[in-house]
Amino acid sequence: MPQDFRRQQIFIDRNVQSALIWRVVGYWCFFLVTTINLVFGWRLLTGPYAPLPVVCHELMDRFCPALLASVALLPLVIIDAVRMSHRFVGPIFRLRTAMRDIAAGRAIHPVKFRTDDYWQEMADEFNAVTAKLSKAEEPLPSEDKLATSHASS
Repeated sequence: MPQDFRRQQIFIDRNVQSALIWRVVGYWCFFLVTTINLVFGWRLLTGPYAPLPVVCHELMDRFCPALLASVALLPLVIIDAVRMSHRFVGPIFRLRTAMRDIAAGRAIHPVKFRTDDYWQEMADEFNAVTAKLSKAEEPLPSEDKLATSHASS
């Protein structure tokens, strides 16, 4: 697989990436509630006295554009978080797939990450381990001679 090949999947590891999305949405909600409470409290403490419905209407008129902008930006933040998460979820997915291949006895191929992925050195370390594993599985020259001598006798 070429290192610069663009990803086609939206979710590589649905559990990790959906947890990240929920975390982003949770932070956004927390920020929104905190900001609304602070603005509301600041208006009540510093502004002239007005009935509560009037204060709420005044704040909606003043801050509704900012609220709408925040709502409009949330999907972009989520998309960016998912795309950025590919840089660490993708390498782990590739390593997990390679380990499954090794456990199943399939051929061991070097693991390569895309150029913008995190943990580039982990691929090199994994490849060093699999090279050592491949060498350990090769029969020793003395074992070849023993197997040949036993077969001929």
